[in-house]
Amino acid sequence: MIGQRSGKAYPRRAYVAKRARSLPDNGRLDVKKGIPFAKYPKFVSNYFCGLALSGIYNFPETKYFEIPAAGSLLLATEVKELTICGLKPNVHYIPVTRKNVFDQIKKVLDNPQDYMEMRNRVTKFVRENYSDINKVGEFENIFNSLEAGMHEALLR
Repeated sequence: MIGQRSGKAYPRRAYVAKRARSLPDNGRLDVKKGIPFAKYPKFVSNYFCGLALSGIYNFPETKYFEIPAAGSLLLATEVKELTICGLKPNVHYIPVTRKNVFDQIKKVLDNPQDYMEMRNRVTKFVRENYSDINKVGEFENIFNSLEAGMHEALLR
């Protein structure tokens, strides 16, 4: 499964979607559009893996976290910020390039048993570290530290 948007802002997605049309079995890639937001998590969870390809600004977008949060294996273009977020290539996701994307998709779909541990690991990692509840806790910690800092400044 690949993300919905493509075009000028997402040249990698556009390339992969266009190339897939010319391959037998559609390159084993499913390109869907118009999935309502409320149904999106369930939709993504129906796929063994999902493809996240960064846009022209080359940063991890929401798809990098939505795909594993839904329980699907992440295949993604490497971007520096993913490592900062704790996602490591070949540990939490399968890195793909323009040259190897279809080979990687085939390899994963032909041997899903080889990727179950990685899929489970990234799902657990993302759910534990990037859930809405987790983020509320992080904001609370930030606000508390700001409040403590302001309190100390007022006492000086």
